[in-house]
This record gives sequence, structure tokens and C-alpha cells, in this order.
Amino acid sequence: MMPSSSTPKQKKQTIETDLIGTLYSPTPFVLMSVLVNSTILSAVLWNFIAHTTIITWFVLANSFSLIRLVVCRQFKSLPKEQQIPTFFSHFILISSIISGCTWGAVSVWLFPSNELTQQTFIAFVIAGMCTGAVTTLSASTRAVGSFLVIALSPLLVQLTLSSWAISNAMALMVILFAIMMYGISKRLNQTITNSFFIRHEHLLTEQALINSEKRYRTLFNQSADAHLLLKDDQFIDCNPMAVKMSNYHTAGELLATLSANVLKNKQSNTPVKLLLTQQDKERAIKYGHTRFELDYMQLDGEVLALEVLLNHIPDEAHEIIQIVCRDISDRKSVEEYHYFRSHILENLTVDEPLHHILKSIVTGIEKLNPSLLCSILLLDDEGKHLINPVSPSLPKFYNQAIDGIEIGPQAGSCGTAAYTRQQVIVEDIMTDPRWENYQNLAKQARVAACWSEPIFSSDNKVLGTLAIYQRERGTPSDKVINLIQQTAQLTSIAIERKNMEQQLRQLASIDSLTGLANRRTLDALLQHAIDLAARNEQKGALLFIDLNKFKNINDSLGHTTGDELLKQVANRLSNCLRDCDTVARFGGDEFIVLLDYLSTDIMQAASQAEAVVKKILSLSQEPYTLANKPYRVTLSIGVATFDGQETAETLLQQADIAMYQAKQSGDPVSFFSPKMQQAITEKTTYERDLSTALTEQQLQLHYQPQMDASSLCLGAEALIRWQHPKRGLVSPATFIPIAEETGLILPIGRWVLKTACQQLKAWEGNTQTQQLVLAVNISAQQFSQAGFATQVLNVIDEYSINPHRLKLELTESILANNIDDIIMTMQQLQNVGVQFSLDDFGTGYSSLQYLRRLPLNQLKIDQAFVRDLANNRQDKTIVKTIIAMASTLGLEVIAEGVETAEQKEILLNAGCHHFQGYLFAKPMPIDQFNQLLKTLDKSPPLSA
Repeated sequence: MMPSSSTPKQKKQTIETDLIGTLYSPTPFVLMSVLVNSTILSAVLWNFIAHTTIITWFVLANSFSLIRLVVCRQFKSLPKEQQIPTFFSHFILISSIISGCTWGAVSVWLFPSNELTQQTFIAFVIAGMCTGAVTTLSASTRAVGSFLVIALSPLLVQLTLSSWAISNAMALMVILFAIMMYGISKRLNQTITNSFFIRHEHLLTEQALINSEKRYRTLFNQSADAHLLLKDDQFIDCNPMAVKMSNYHTAGELLATLSANVLKNKQSNTPVKLLLTQQDKERAIKYGHTRFELDYMQLDGEVLALEVLLNHIPDEAHEIIQIVCRDISDRKSVEEYHYFRSHILENLTVDEPLHHILKSIVTGIEKLNPSLLCSILLLDDEGKHLINPVSPSLPKFYNQAIDGIEIGPQAGSCGTAAYTRQQVIVEDIMTDPRWENYQNLAKQARVAACWSEPIFSSDNKVLGTLAIYQRERGTPSDKVINLIQQTAQLTSIAIERKNMEQQLRQLASIDSLTGLANRRTLDALLQHAIDLAARNEQKGALLFIDLNKFKNINDSLGHTTGDELLKQVANRLSNCLRDCDTVARFGGDEFIVLLDYLSTDIMQAASQAEAVVKKILSLSQEPYTLANKPYRVTLSIGVATFDGQETAETLLQQADIAMYQAKQSGDPVSFFSPKMQQAITEKTTYERDLSTALTEQQLQLHYQPQMDASSLCLGAEALIRWQHPKRGLVSPATFIPIAEETGLILPIGRWVLKTACQQLKAWEGNTQTQQLVLAVNISAQQFSQAGFATQVLNVIDEYSINPHRLKLELTESILANNIDDIIMTMQQLQNVGVQFSLDDFGTGYSSLQYLRRLPLNQLKIDQAFVRDLANNRQDKTIVKTIIAMASTLGLEVIAEGVETAEQKEILLNAGCHHFQGYLFAKPMPIDQFNQLLKTLDKSPPLSA
């Protein structure tokens, strides 16, 4: 046996071994030939040659033959892998040389000199031995050549030296004979070598085929797919899986059956369905192969989902079809369950009731397994009863009987599963003690087995049970158990999702803190109330309620206390209303009260709303208990009436406007009026336009000079103006409060500061203006923002101005904030030379204690005290007091709003030497201001 594959070296060694075997195989025959020929030759020459010589030669000739026989047997006894070609081939060559010497010695020792007949006989015998050598040693041309040369050379010499002419002719014949024999041996050697090579290749091919057949047979027999070979509608081969899949006992039984009987469903009670049709065969023959899927019923009635592959195997005489059947039932089941699961999950995303979702789960499971009945039961809120059965395939009376079943250790499969929190498998309802109280019911419903799985929530609470019923007794397969467990998890997702949706609906309509209706619910109720008022020609009212200074309570007592206050306010508001009225939390500390069914007369409706407001205010005056302490909280209430012509958004806006009006006026309640709406609309327009004023360069600075007693200009105050493209010049009194409310005051303030510093830089280049000081108003928001001092210093550095020429005017409202932070900021700027003036002194947060701590340079007397200075003795007294106090503190004093020479004279007499007002000039653009400076230089001082 040759290896299935070998290297060229291995092939050569194998062929050499085979050739040596050929040399050794005729050894017994050669031994016999030598013995016979040597005996005959000895007998013929016995009378012509000395007997001792003949015997000696005879013994030598046969001794060497015996040695060769021993070596031959040794060679044949060895395994093939131990038959060393080199050793044994050398032994053949040596033995051939010795044998040649033995027979060559005949022409020397046994050659009668005067007996031509005996000489001829000897030549004949040696020629015969040479012919035998060529026959037996042709596998080795070296051995043949050595034997011929050694055996014939002495004979050739004897014949050549003989005196007979015929001997010379015989010598020539010996030479020709030797040449011919060697040529024959060469041809025989080539033939033998080729035959061994062909034999070796044949053995290799045969072994490869055998190994291939073994591998194919191993794969064929061990394949998880069924394999069948069909020839002329008769099976010729099959593997064990084909036998198993078709429900036959042995392969022989299957192969002995006609294909028409095997390749179709043989269940007598079912329609015949061929596994392989003639059309399928024709398609496989035409295209070489074809593939399709089908459901195949086995002999035992089980239906398999098969993937069938037909391969056409070309054959000259027959049409052979290879049939490969793969059981894809599990894959199909997984695919169908995934499709079913995806369908259920998609239904969860739409507004489907839970009952419909559970019904889809039940029907889906039954569709996947037609022999099974499915049921879902939910556990009630108390966790004691199973309710709301979803099992459309079970009888109605059965569902009614188990609805409300109490869970326990003997409450059937479902009640026990819910009670024990474990899977319950009952293979025979009629013998299982857990069904003792329900066996008659099960018998009437024609169910024999029930397997139940508890349904758990994400926090491991039992939500219900999922049960699978069967008409016949039995236990579930692993596949069915896995299906039950997966479906129970899917059902859990469905139940929790729908429960969460229900909770979200409740949360979406109710404020979680106060329990009142929330904004979303209010919108729906308000629209309904408006529609109802329009339909019944009735009036209604909307109350917008805000808690005053609620932020202070949150900041001082904490958000928890603030939440408690909101709960108490909500409770009091609810107690003030009729059953038909609604109170809702609008957001934060804002509440809405909706009053329905008021009088058809607008005045009476307003009176009814006012009565409710008074009741609310009365209750709110009573202290609230917060952190075990009494707190009083005031309310601001805006009221808007409606008759059904308004929208919900408009009505809320009107009530909101009225509430803010109440806050600004200080009154607890305000009714909406059209004037309020007009003011709000105008304010909104200003807010929108002001947001673009900076980018569109609509803001500009006007400058009002500040003078001393001799009418010398000391500097100016930079006053902002808004040149509106449609409204013209807008007063700061109009847009500054809006800017402060919207936060636009910060970018506007930065622009004013930069523009003022830019102007100071321009003044430094002129000897006439380089000593001027420019005052800039700073709002409370701007001053208290983080990094304000750094911002000012950066602007000073940017324009490289003398900081002593910049004066920042602060209002007294700034002092209401953290005084220590204010002082730190002022000192940081004053250290580099920036001056500070306290504007509108005496009208706001006047505190001598803080005033003496502030690093101020100047006090500005407000124009409210200057306006009636000539006629009002109290104003004169206040002005004198301010001037005296400033003098005591070492501060400069400047009076604003000076419009008459009389006012200037009174101020001078009181000790004020710096002035600002229309007496000198109105605020003006920079070009006019520069022109004014030139005029002042040429004009005499303004006299009293």
C-alpha cells in the first residue's frame, strides 16, 4: 500500500525498493537453475577434468547461491520501510560479480584444451547462464553488465586463443551475444522501471480515491442534513439523517422503498404533498441545482420546515439527483417569534388598550403553535386575585369561572404559579392535587394539561400569569418552555408599558406637588369654558394669582419650605371655590382660578368674580405655618372676564397683564382693561426694536455740560438717546426701564462706556478739552455684574485714556445690594484714578452710615429739589443740608436741573459751586457740544 501522497524522493525510493524486490523474488529459481546446470556441467566434464577441480568449483558455485538465498529471505522478512535500497542493491551487484566469477572460472578451470565438443558445451552452458542472468537481473543493468563481462571474458579469451577456426568464429559470436544480451537487459530494465512507476502512480491514485471516499462517506453519514441520491426515481444511497427524518428504521428499508412513497407526506389523514415534484427535478437538471422551502409531515405526523437543495449529477446513462434536506424548523420558529415579538412591540408604541395588546400576544402564541391554547391573567392591586382573563380560545364559561380566582398553593396552575412565584407544570389536570377544585371545570373545557409561568415586573413583583393549555396530557418540550418564558417577559413589558402610560396620563393632567390641575389640563378646561360661555351666552372670569416675594422664602427657608407653602396655598384656594370652578397651578408660584357659570350681565359677572377675589384675599391674610412658625404671604391677583369671544391664549395674557398691573400699583387685585393691553403691546414693540438698536447703530450719546460758578465748563455728562427709525428720538425714561427688565442694559452699558472713553481720548488731543471730565451713568445691574471693575479697566487700557477724567455716576438703588462688594469694586477702580459721583442723592436709599464708607468724589443734588428751590422752603433746607453734609465728608457737590439764574444764585449762597441744567445748555450731540465749547471760551461769564 502506497501513501496517498509522496515526495519525488519518496517515489524514487519506493520504486528502487520494488526493483530490488524484483531482483530477489526469483532467487529460489536461480538457486535451482545453478544447482541443475552445475550438476550437468560437472557430470559432462567428469571424465575430462580433475575431479578435485570439478568438486571445488561445484561447491563454490552453489555456496554463493545459498548465501544469496539467505539474504533474499532476510530481505523479504523485513517491513517495507526497513528494506534499505542501498544495502540490498549493493549486495545484488556483489553477488552478481561473484556469480560471474564462478561461471567465468569454468572457462579457466574446466575448459578442456583439446576437446572441441566439451568446449562448445561449456560455451552453451555459460550462454544459458548469461541468458538467465539477463532474465533475472534486468532490474539492475549494473548487475547484468557485471555478470556478462566477468562470465564471458574468460570464454572469449579461450576461444580467441584456440587453434581451431570455428573457435574464433565462436568468439565473435560470444561478443555479439554479450552485446545483444546487454541491450535486451537495458530494454527490460526500462520496461520494468516504467511498469513499477505506473503501478506506483496507480496505487497512489487508488489510495487517494479510497481516502476521498472515506472522507465523503464520513461527511455523508455524519451530516446534520438529510442526503439522498436518486437515480431513475429509485434511491441508490442515503445517510442516517435521511432515515431519521423520514421516520424509517434502517437505510435498507428506505432504499427499498419507491421514491414516490418516500418523497411525499404519507400520513393518510393529510393531503399528499410531494417533497420532490417532476418540475423540481427538471429545474435541477436544467440549471444544475435548485433550492426551495416547504413544510413536510413525517410518518409520525410532526411537521418539519425543510430547506431542500437539489443538485444534478451528470451521468451518461442515468439522471442522478442529489437531494439535501435541512431541518429549518427551529430557525423558522425563531424568525416567526421575532416577527411576532416585533409586532407586539410596535403595538406598544401606538395608543392600543392593554386588553388588545394581551389578546394579540395570546393569539400570536396560538398561531405559532396551533395545538396549544394560551391564556393571560392579571393580578389585582391587592395581589390576592387573578382577574381579567385573556384567552379567546377557551370557553366563555371557563373564563368567567376563573375571573377573580384567589391565588394559593392549590389554585390550579396559574393561582399556584402566582402564589409560589415559580413555574408550574401540570401534565395531567385530572390527577394533580393542585387542580382538585377545578377538575370538573377543566373537563368541561376539554383541557388536559396546563403549564403556567408567573409574569414579573422590572422590580420583581408578580403582575399576573401566562398559561399554556393542551387538549391531551403531556409535559412541554424545552422549545415550548422557552417560548412560555420569553412570552412572559414580553407580556411583562407590555403590562408595565401600559401601566406607565396610564400613570403618565395622570401626571400629565395633575400637578405632582399640589395635586391641582396642571397647565395642560387648564388649557383644555379653559377652552371648554370659553366654548360653553359662547354657547350659553354666559360670562366667566379668569383669576391669575401670584405670590409676592415667594423667592425670598425659597432663598431664606429653602425649597422644601417653599413647596410646603405652595401646597397650603393650593389647599386654601380649593376651599374658596364652588364645585363647578377650577383651580390650577400655572407654574412656579402662579395659580389660575377659572370661574364658570357667572351672570350673563358683564357687571354682575365682574361683581361675582370680585366676591371670590375678596374671599381669596381674606383667607390669604391668615398666616401660613412654615417650619413651625407663622408666615404672612400677600397675593397679587389679575382678573379677566370673558364671554366666549376670546381665545384661551388671549384670556391668559389679559389676566397676566392685570396681575402685573396689581403688582406695580401695589393693590392686591386689578381687573384687565384695554389700556393695559395697549401699554403691554407698546412695551413689547419697544423690547423687540431695542434688541436691534445696538446692531443697527440707532443709539447715540448726547452731552450736557457741567459748569462752575464762573461759567467755566468742567466737563459733561454723557446721556444716551435712541434715534428710532419710525418713532424719532425716544426718551431714556421710556426705553431704559425696558432695557433693565430685559437685560439689554448690560450690552447697552458696555457700549456707553466704550463710546465715552473713545470721546475722552479724542478730547485729550486738544488743549481746550483735555482737562474735561466725562460723567457716565452706571445702572445697578451693570455695576453688580461679576467682573465689572475688570471690564472698566480693560476699556481704559483699550483707549489709553487718563482714568482721572472718567467719572462713574451711581444711583442710590445700588446701595441696596451687598455694600462690602460695592466698596471693593469702587476702591479697585478709584485706585487707578476713576472718580465716583452719587446721582439723585436724597431720593432713594439715603443712609449716612453707608455714605461715609463709600469712596465717593461727588454728590449730585437731584433736580426734584432744585425745581422749586426759589419757592419751597423745605427744598432749600434739604439742599443746604446736603451741601453741608458733603462739605463735612469732603465731597464735591453738583446740582442738576438748574434752569434759572435765581436757582444758581441760591445754590451758590448755600455753598454749591458746580451746576448742570438748561440754564447752561441742553444735552446735545458731540458736534454741537464742541461748538458750544468754542462759544463759551469767547463769551463773558454768566452773571447771576
